[in-house]
Amino acid sequence: IPRRDNKNGVGRHGFDVEFDPTMTFQDAAQRRDFTFNAMLQDRLGNIYDFFGGQEDLKAHVLRHTSSAFAEDPTRVLRGMRFCGQLNLHVCRETAEMCKSISHRFEEIEADMMWAEWEKWANRSIKPSRGLAFLWTTGWIHHFPELYNITRVKQEPEWHPEGSVWQHTKHVVDAMNVICNRDGIEGDSKTILILGALLHDVGKPSTTTISPTGRIISPGHDEAGVDLAYVFME
Repeated sequence: IPRRDNKNGVGRHGFDVEFDPTMTFQDAAQRRDFTFNAMLQDRLGNIYDFFGGQEDLKAHVLRHTSSAFAEDPTRVLRGMRFCGQLNLHVCRETAEMCKSISHRFEEIEADMMWAEWEKWANRSIKPSRGLAFLWTTGWIHHFPELYNITRVKQEPEWHPEGSVWQHTKHVVDAMNVICNRDGIEGDSKTILILGALLHDVGKPSTTTISPTGRIISPGHDEAGVDLAYVFME
């Protein structure tokens, strides 16, 4: 049944809910998070797309449906997941909306946060798109183990792709290809993708310049173990 939600508190349960069977299709769809999630289909196969969801999917664009998006910060992490899952890039207006509610990160409950990261790891066709979303929206700052690697340079001869952050985006995409190639799914894929995500988080504390002028990161694998535990917690 279509419903009207009024924000009255913190978190996903902080709403007054009133069911309204007289609500129009468009009003009901307006409360959905993203335009492609606001589409409806009737029993005859007719599609109701009031907010351009089909065009956004064709253009690989993630766009919020309305200002109601800001009522639930969990939707930002859902956006991260969808960017990876559907190979999308976030539009400027939605990125700004996400930035405007960044201060409400602590409202997201742990189980919801894990659900979106797990889906990102398990369902993405291009995981790096989800990481790019975190950077564009500024939400990367809520994950310091990831933010710190955005500022670490690597030896150009060994890593022409650039920073540890750029390297990590390549690695998660490559791991996804390997999992798909080898039929690795479920928890096993989640573990491998998250391992790829966190494999170099020890580099910020270990990167230095060698006597020969090269950028090196001795012991970064061991240094990243505790940081990986912190991120997963």
